[in-house]
Amino acid sequence: MVGSITATRSGARVVELLMPFDWRGMKVEAITLGPIVFDHTLKWKKGEYKEWFDFMVELTSVNGKPALPDLLRQLRYPDADRVFENFVQILPIEMKQVMNDGQWPERVEQPEPPNIPTDEETSERLASNILQPGNVDPLNVDE
Repeated sequence: MVGSITATRSGARVVELLMPFDWRGMKVEAITLGPIVFDHTLKWKKGEYKEWFDFMVELTSVNGKPALPDLLRQLRYPDADRVFENFVQILPIEMKQVMNDGQWPERVEQPEPPNIPTDEETSERLASNILQPGNVDPLNVDE
């Protein structure tokens, strides 16, 4: 049935478009969203999705293939609203609340670990310091 919305057992939603269209030689008749898995929420919390649209693009497929952002930008109204509403409906509660507040997690840059020298680098540095003129050679205690 044209315009129907189907929830699948995998957790995905299939939104049949009221106004199908052609995009780069492909007939776009339905947009599939999801399913959302735990890994998505972990990436989201780390800010790996710049904005909600990036996340929606990752979840979306058309004819069994990942959708491109340019394809989704061609959705017509009211289909664009219908796809977005279903996207929001499948979001985990925490994501919905953050979106309702008009926020989105920003990427948290992981600090680089301190530059800890290897045992070999440490040994070389110590040896060069010890054997400098004026330094006492620890192997020759008579000096």
